[in-house]
Amino acid sequence: MARQAPTKPVLYRLEAILAYGLFGLFRLLPIDWVSCFGGKIAGWFGPMSRAHRTARRNLARALPDLPEIEYQAILADVWNNFGRVMAEYATLSRLGTAAESDRVEVIGLEHIATLAESGRPTLMFAGHIANWEVAALAVGWNATPPALVYREPNNPLIENLLQRARGHAASTLIPKGAGGARTIMRILKAGGFVQMAVDQKMNTGLAIPFFGRDAMTGDAIARLALRYNCAILPANCERLDGCRFRVTFEEPWYPEDTGDQGKDVRTTLFKINQTIEEWIRRKPGQWLWLHNRWPREENNG
Repeated sequence: MARQAPTKPVLYRLEAILAYGLFGLFRLLPIDWVSCFGGKIAGWFGPMSRAHRTARRNLARALPDLPEIEYQAILADVWNNFGRVMAEYATLSRLGTAAESDRVEVIGLEHIATLAESGRPTLMFAGHIANWEVAALAVGWNATPPALVYREPNNPLIENLLQRARGHAASTLIPKGAGGARTIMRILKAGGFVQMAVDQKMNTGLAIPFFGRDAMTGDAIARLALRYNCAILPANCERLDGCRFRVTFEEPWYPEDTGDQGKDVRTTLFKINQTIEEWIRRKPGQWLWLHNRWPREENNG
């Protein structure tokens, strides 16, 4: 009789044991070693995965005129960055300490100060570029930590581990979903600060151009900004070298409110997508090309 495949609970336990073990080890090691190790491991094994083929296809769609050698160089950077990010979760709590203060350069702090003084609600958006967790940390180092909207991991056994790694209070971590939406609205009504990553694959939302092709884009950020008259703050993170970063808070802006909500939502999302596209074009190897960003009907395109 053929052996049955392990059930998900068993796999989840094995994943959790490995994750907790690695995090415990990584917390004892120098940050540069941890980051480099993650990049090397992903660089070795990533190209053998289905995600690698997805990333190659995405690159051909978004940047169709590059020679193959450049595609391969970008993909190598993608895996290196992804592996570093995964390993760096174990070091996030150390990045803001005095001993590691030179690892993150921050530009545009005056925008954070102005928004904090205004008392108006703010929606900060970022992309999955470089280490996307660092932008939220940079706000917390210089002002009230933002509420962070995140996708819960498939494995519930590592949820607490990731929460602690992010260094946020439980009250400022908002899982996506109906319950999270109510929490976001409560924070914005009180003039609070919420961060969203808005560049992931969506099955719902609106089809908004991204690298010249329609991509399903979550519309919550635009609808919330219009409903609560929020400032929208673009926050870009770049990896400079190894585990060193530059976070740039660009000038905040307010969505145009013409009274035509459908049009205003689309206009706001178009501007957000164009901003993230500009960031990616500057350093394409630092974006998470690994998810299927464009509609399935384009899979062969």
